[in-house]
Amino acid sequence: MKKEIIHEIESELKVTQESIMKAYPSIYCKEDVLQMLDGFTKNIILWVTELKEQGPVMSVEGILDLSEQLMYTITRKVDRLEADEVVDFSSASMSISYNNQIEIDSMDYNSEVVNEAVEMAIDEVLHDYFLTEAPDELETPYATEQ
Repeated sequence: MKKEIIHEIESELKVTQESIMKAYPSIYCKEDVLQMLDGFTKNIILWVTELKEQGPVMSVEGILDLSEQLMYTITRKVDRLEADEVVDFSSASMSISYNNQIEIDSMDYNSEVVNEAVEMAIDEVLHDYFLTEAPDELETPYATEQ
């Protein structure tokens, strides 16, 4: 259901954008644009309200707890990365400055490794946080209705 509503919002936004883009310059006055945006905003509020009514609700404490868990896990995963995984030392550009000091001018950064670590941390926390195991239903082949 959420995907459908998000798709509806995207469609409504595209329609609004297309009508503005197809218009001749200065065909819309400020009031016309404000009316279009107001209509679009009302539709979004309506759809978001539907999402809230149908979707799960988290308390502020739950969101803060989830945020803390995410930050802790992400920090732990990124801190465990080795320097040679994150930085390409062979790409270092250096120069000699005042008093013959060597300075690093630039060095390539491997964002893929960090992004992967962050993605794994987020997946891990969200999976653990939202995984709800349904109690196993006891079914026997000899169960009868009474």
